[in-house]
Amino acid sequence: MREIADIQYDFFDYIVVGSGFSGTTCARMLAEKGYKVLVLEKRKHIAGNMYDYFKNGILIHKYGPHIIMTDNQKVYDFINKYDETITIDVKMETRFNNNNIPLPINLNGIKKIYDNKTSKMLIDTLIHEYGMNSEINILDMLNHKDKCIRLFAHDIYQQVFIGYNEKMWGLKPEQIDKSVVGRVPIRINYNDIRSKKKYNIVPKKGYTQLFNNILSHHNIKVITDINAVDHLMINNDSILFHGKKIKVIYTGPLDELFSFKYGELPYRSVRFVNKKVTYNDCFSGLALTYPTKYKKFRTSDMCRVTGNNKSENTVLVSEYADNYNRNGKNYNTPAYPILNEDSSKIYYLYKNEAEKVKNLYCIGRLAEFKYYDMSQVIEAAFCLIKKMEE
Repeated sequence: MREIADIQYDFFDYIVVGSGFSGTTCARMLAEKGYKVLVLEKRKHIAGNMYDYFKNGILIHKYGPHIIMTDNQKVYDFINKYDETITIDVKMETRFNNNNIPLPINLNGIKKIYDNKTSKMLIDTLIHEYGMNSEINILDMLNHKDKCIRLFAHDIYQQVFIGYNEKMWGLKPEQIDKSVVGRVPIRINYNDIRSKKKYNIVPKKGYTQLFNNILSHHNIKVITDINAVDHLMINNDSILFHGKKIKVIYTGPLDELFSFKYGELPYRSVRFVNKKVTYNDCFSGLALTYPTKYKKFRTSDMCRVTGNNKSENTVLVSEYADNYNRNGKNYNTPAYPILNEDSSKIYYLYKNEAEKVKNLYCIGRLAEFKYYDMSQVIEAAFCLIKKMEE
């Protein structure tokens, strides 16, 4: 890494803070339009939470499993422009009374949970009430007028949603934004494939290589292991980089940019534990979630996640969540914004401040304090660059 002091700032048209999908996509699009772009990355590596690496021939996602799931042809074409991709069958399971059942929970899962008589009655009731292929938020089912549906919803809520959400978010489902809970609906069908998207892919050579390919452009300079916030200053309605006014695309935590003046935004952070095994007989899908009993909330099979069908071994990656602590030894990387009424109030105070800064553009899960999947954040980057050009 070259020292920041060696860089000629006047050479660049844009500063991009962060080299995850938000920053990397924006940087490439700007570079292809002829702009000079300086990408500043806080970590010692590019690719953000998508960073991966090979160990003993197995590709490991350092920060948990990442699969691009999208219906957007432009997103698919963008990824495939920089690397070949592998299609993945996105099947996940969850533990329920010592059984592995499909996640999202569907009619196959109901058959595994209950006896034949009960499951038939419940399935008939759900199909009659909601229709085949419907997807229902568990919170909407808890107060349903039909007693059978209410009891089923209560059972699933107690056995799956409470435990998982308390592990994942440190909160009960009703304390979290409804849209977050609704990402895992109850499905009225027999399809065990989690993703309904047209494309479910991973880059063949891994995300790190993909990001390296995207950032390989003569108009892009990347510096890692640097905290860009230390070099930025907001002065009235402008953001300055080493005293110079320059357009900044910011993908980091918004509260940090404004020196936490309204308090810290809450995030969950994740600790990862890897275990090499000869054969995974714990679950049959890509990953298994644990709503109860265990402290971990999910374990993923890296060979299945990355489409590696040739390795004799695999690596199981287990995830443990806790509240983010920026000064802590562990759990010091923000991963998931905790979305609720209180955190939204704080976020909008920062958002209002950011909107006053004319040469500042905020994008991504941290800067916008919202949940994005990878496809959504790439789409958001497309939209931002288009808007900036108008």
